[in-house]
Order: sequence, then C-alpha cells, then structure tokens
Amino acid sequence: AVVQQSRGQPGLGLTLRLLMQSATGGESTCFLQLDKRHVWALRDTCASVISAHPDKYSGFMAKTQASHQLNYGDKFLRTLPATDPYACFHRRRHALAIPPAYLTTLHPSSLGVPSTVAHTRNGLVFRFTMGSAEPLVFYLPATVLGAFYLGPSFAMVQGVTPLAMRATVAAIMLFILNFIALGLGPLAVGMLSDYLAPDYGQDSLRYALMFTSLINIWAAAHYVLAGTAFAAEMKARGATA
Repeated sequence: AVVQQSRGQPGLGLTLRLLMQSATGGESTCFLQLDKRHVWALRDTCASVISAHPDKYSGFMAKTQASHQLNYGDKFLRTLPATDPYACFHRRRHALAIPPAYLTTLHPSSLGVPSTVAHTRNGLVFRFTMGSAEPLVFYLPATVLGAFYLGPSFAMVQGVTPLAMRATVAAIMLFILNFIALGLGPLAVGMLSDYLAPDYGQDSLRYALMFTSLINIWAAAHYVLAGTAFAAEMKARGATA
C-alpha cells in the first residue's frame, strides 16, 4: 500500500497492488485505487469490525505493537515462523512495487469504492465496487424478462385443458408456483447463505442468490423441450381433426 503524495500537495489517496494466486500456484497482480475520502472510511470500518472480534485479531495487533515499539521490525519478523500471517504479509509487502504512474495519479479504470468489510473464518474480506453502471445494465434484462414465462405458461395450459377443468388446472398451477417456487425458493436461498456465511461473511447472500439464479438455465431448457412437444401435439391434433 502506498499513500499517494506529490511535493507541496496533500495525498490523493491510496494505491493497492493486489496479489492473486491461482489454484495451480501462479500469481498475478492488479491495481486498486481509493481516493482519500474512502481511505479513512475504510480504516474506520475495519477498526469497528476488528473491535467486534478482539479474540480473532488480538495476536496480530500485539505483534504489530511489539514490532513498532521495539523498533526491531526485521529482527522481530525473523523470530516468527514462515507460516505466520503477520510475517507473510510484511515479508511480501516490499516485493510488489507500485509503478510511478500510480503514485501521483488516480486512474478512473482502477478507482474503487469500498462496499463492505466482513469478518470470516479466514479474516477480513473486503468488497469494492468500481463505480460503474455496467452491473445494472446486465441486471435489466433479467428484471424485464423475469415474469415473461407466466403468459405463455397459462395460455398453453388453458389451451390444452377442457373447458370444465380450466379453473382447476389454473388453481393447481398457481399452487405449484406459490408453494414450490415462492415458498421453497427463499428457504433454499437462506439455507445456502447460512452455509456460505463462515467463508464469505455478508457476501454469502449475494453468492447464494447468484448460485440459485442458475436454476433458470435448467428451467429454460425444459421450456424449450415443452414448446417443441407442444407444437408437435398441436400439429398432430390439427391433422386428425
């Protein structure tokens, strides 16, 4: 982390070079920048989360205080095992250089806004938004088309049902929609969110909704199969009439 400063001017913000490691062991980096307003907001948020879980972070904070007070940073690190989180962080922090362009300038493409900070079993998990409207653009088709299946579904069911049974068939269909979809759907999302909470914290509900929304792909495939069968049935009925 590098505080951005230029001669005679206050700091512009903070540049983070994030180290990402894949499952195969490969590493890659990306830059995330925060303006000075969000730097202090993020600091205060982290402080409040850490203070709510003092038992989880007391060891890390004690090591930080010992390193600073004794003024023996390097010597203190050598006393820690290589797997210690505090030692791993401080041994790698100088290995990721920040390019000069990111020390004096805020780049819009790399500028992030802190969204949430959550405590999980792996430590603090940060989520940032990049200040773009693109996610809303992708969400719009799902919102507009989300209920389009109702019209064709009821029309198809009513079209193949005798007049005396249409009310009963419509009631059965509404019962299935409300009991299974609207009844069990939110329950399944909540159970999945609770299962993911230890690893993802406040983001667990987000991922639970994302995973369950994939069921729509399975449903769409069945609608394609039903439409094909329905068209063939209507064609056969027309030929026999």
